[in-house]
Amino acid sequence: MSTIGIHKKDIQGIPTLEVVPKSKEDQPLPCVLYFHGFTSAKEHNLPFAYMLAERGFRILLPDSKYHGERYVDMSEKDLQMSFWDIVMQNIEEANSLYSYVQENNLLAQDRIGVAGTSMGGITASSVITSYDWVKAVAIFMGTAETTTYANMQLEQIKKEGISIPDEDIQKITQAIEKTDVSKHLDHLNDKPIFMWHGKKDAIIPFSLAESFYAAVQEYKQSDMQLDFHVDQEAGHKVSREAFLAGANWFKDTL
Repeated sequence: MSTIGIHKKDIQGIPTLEVVPKSKEDQPLPCVLYFHGFTSAKEHNLPFAYMLAERGFRILLPDSKYHGERYVDMSEKDLQMSFWDIVMQNIEEANSLYSYVQENNLLAQDRIGVAGTSMGGITASSVITSYDWVKAVAIFMGTAETTTYANMQLEQIKKEGISIPDEDIQKITQAIEKTDVSKHLDHLNDKPIFMWHGKKDAIIPFSLAESFYAAVQEYKQSDMQLDFHVDQEAGHKVSREAFLAGANWFKDTL
């Protein structure tokens, strides 16, 4: 069994863990960018990164804005209100991470995928519409129907009596719609997609994953690979089996 190396990096100001087979640290390898969930941090996804590294991948785990090493002391309400700002910055920073592996000759044959958990899964789905370089995407209990999910969040905020200026809402929704792959299915370009979702998820409804899967099935006109894994009993927590399935999928796909 190969030894796995874990290295702390600062990539254009982004605190990042690089996980890689130790014997191949300086070699070009297929790469996966993995974005963590809301209120989580890069270290929490090391088990999945280890699985991928065992299969010959280089994995970059960044801390999102206001998370991990980028933590800022702020109220829970302010952090919640920053959700989509964090996602948009994740999307922007994905390109910085790609540039890092490409410019340092660490990426094999442009074989790079993007994945994430929950908010990170939302990020991963949105990267498809933003960059041509992404070759495969894995969404763990996130959603590709970002506009619908954002509207659900806004409705909940209104119920809690929180007022948001109309111009702010318009600015947010326009930015989300621009990166919402469910509204831009032509951006898929036959990219393989892995989806895992628990049917009892109370945070990001399973119905959003189900409807996106159905829309892609109806839209696709080729042999595009779309793997949808459903856990009948899971809530908003990714199982070990899901991560193993995702790691094997990347090995077979990327």
